[in-house]
Amino acid sequence: MRAVRLRPLLVARVVSVAPGALLVALAPVVVGDGDFGAWRWPVGVLAVLAGIYLAVRAPGCEVVCDQRGVVVRGWLWTRTLPRKAVVEVTDFPAVRWRDGRGRVRWTPLGMFWTSSRMLPVFVAHSEEQVRRLRRWVRQRR
Repeated sequence: MRAVRLRPLLVARVVSVAPGALLVALAPVVVGDGDFGAWRWPVGVLAVLAGIYLAVRAPGCEVVCDQRGVVVRGWLWTRTLPRKAVVEVTDFPAVRWRDGRGRVRWTPLGMFWTSSRMLPVFVAHSEEQVRRLRRWVRQRR
C-alpha cells in the first residue's frame, strides 16, 4: 500500500516560516523596550528559541497516511494515530480518533485551515487535501 502525503502548497509552506522568523527578529526589540527586569534575557532567549522552533517546524507540516495509520506533523508536535483509532475527519478540519481508553480525541489540521480572506487557490488546495484524507479514512474501515 502506497503512503498518501498531504501537504500545503509550496508557497504556503515557505510563507509559514514568517511567524517564527518574525518572532526571532522582534524578540530583541520587544525585550529591549519591555519592562522585564531580571527576566529580560530569559524572555529574549525563550522568544528566539520558540521562533526558531516554529520556523523549522512550519514548512514540514503535513499529514501522511500509510498502512500504520495517520501521522500528523503539526507546528508544535507530531502525532501518530493508529489506523483503527481514526473515527472521522471533521470540517474544522481535524482528525477525530479514539485513544486506548475509548475516549474520543481530536487532532487539528492547522496546515489546512481556510479563511474567506485567503486566495482561492489556497482554499481549493486545502479543501482537496482534506477530501483526500476523508477518502483514505473511509477506504480503510
